[in-house]
Amino acid sequence: MTRLIRKPRRPASFFAYFRPDFPEILRLICCHTQLTHAVIQDLENRDVIYADGSSKQDMIPGEDKAFVFVSGGICPFDDEDVDDVYLRLLEDEFKTELRVRVVKYEDPAKIEFHNTLTTTGRKSLLCKFHLPIQNVPLAARHGLMELAQQPEIKDGTPTQDELEGLSRKISDKWKKLGRRLQFDEAQITDHDKKDNELSEKAYYLLMAWKSRDASNATYRVLHKALSDVELLTLFSDLSRKNWKKLNRPARLSNEFESYRSCKRTWWF
Repeated sequence: MTRLIRKPRRPASFFAYFRPDFPEILRLICCHTQLTHAVIQDLENRDVIYADGSSKQDMIPGEDKAFVFVSGGICPFDDEDVDDVYLRLLEDEFKTELRVRVVKYEDPAKIEFHNTLTTTGRKSLLCKFHLPIQNVPLAARHGLMELAQQPEIKDGTPTQDELEGLSRKISDKWKKLGRRLQFDEAQITDHDKKDNELSEKAYYLLMAWKSRDASNATYRVLHKALSDVELLTLFSDLSRKNWKKLNRPARLSNEFESYRSCKRTWWF
C-alpha cells in the first residue's frame, strides 16, 4: 500500500521593497529562514530600503502559497492582477512583483501575506509589516509621487448604480465624506435618521449630493472628497476604466509587458 509522505512544514521569511529603477514596482521575496541573512546582506549591499518579517505559520515548501495584500499608503495599480501575485517557499528565494499606486504619501505601505485569497480570519495571516514610503530613495520617491498625481479623472457625473455600489463600501466614514461634500451637521443628522444600515445612509447622502449639485456633482469632486477621508482606493472600483488610462512611463512599456506575461521568471 502506497503511503502519502507530506513535506515537513518550514518557517519562512518575507521581504518587500520598491525597485529603485521602477519605483512603482513592489518587489516581494520569500525564502527559508536560513537564507534570511544572505538576502539582507544582498539588499544592504545594493542600498535598498526594505521591510521584512517572519511567518507566523510554517509553510509546506513548493505547495503553500502566500497571497499578497497591500493597503495603507499604496494600492494595487490594477486590482485584477492581485490574485495572480503570490509567493511560495522553495529551496532558493522565490520572488514576484506587484505594480502599485500611491494613495497617501504620508502613510506607510501596509503589506500582508495570507495563505488564502481573503484576509478574513486570523488563521490565514502568514506575515505583515509596514514599508515607509518616506524612506524610499529620493529618485524612487519622485517616481511614486508622479504616479500618485497623474490619474486621469473622466468628465461627467457618477451614475446612480455607481453611487449605490460605492455606498456599500464607505461604511462608517459616510459622515466624514458628507462634510467633504459640503453637507452641514443638520443635514447629516437628517440622513442619519433615514435608515439603520450604514450603506443606506451613505446612499441617501450621495444621491442628495448628486441631486443638489446636478452637473457639478462630478467624478473629480468625488475623487477629492474620497481622498480627503482616506477612501481613495474605492475610486478605482468606481471608475475602473478611467484608472486604467494612467499614463504609463515610456520606460515601462516593453519590460513591464514582459513582466506581465512571465511574472516570476525575470529579475535583476
